[in-house]
Amino acid sequence: MLKFTTENKSVGFTLLEVLIALSIISVLLTTIIYTVNHHLSILERHKTITIATMLAKEKLNDLLNDKNISTKESFPPPFANYYYEIKEYDTTFTGVVIKELRVNAGKEVVVLKAFYKK
Repeated sequence: MLKFTTENKSVGFTLLEVLIALSIISVLLTTIIYTVNHHLSILERHKTITIATMLAKEKLNDLLNDKNISTKESFPPPFANYYYEIKEYDTTFTGVVIKELRVNAGKEVVVLKAFYKK
């Protein structure tokens, strides 16, 4: 004997459920991609500032050792896109000057100042 049932047992998801799940996943992926991209740009900026600071410290050390250094020049490769300027300011103290070293790398600028005897 054959038995027919009228129960409708549907297996799977409806189209509406699939579309809602895809929209939620796309919002989450967009947020994650934006966040990763933002943090990578911050990392690149910090790398540039760190390199500029280390190059500036090296040039200040050369100034301290009385090496003949030009007042405006770019650094040798692989730092050819970094350049520096040295300015000297008088102080109210006799025989003491302030030397300012400014290292530029694109739109980032690092400024170091030091007191020196004339």
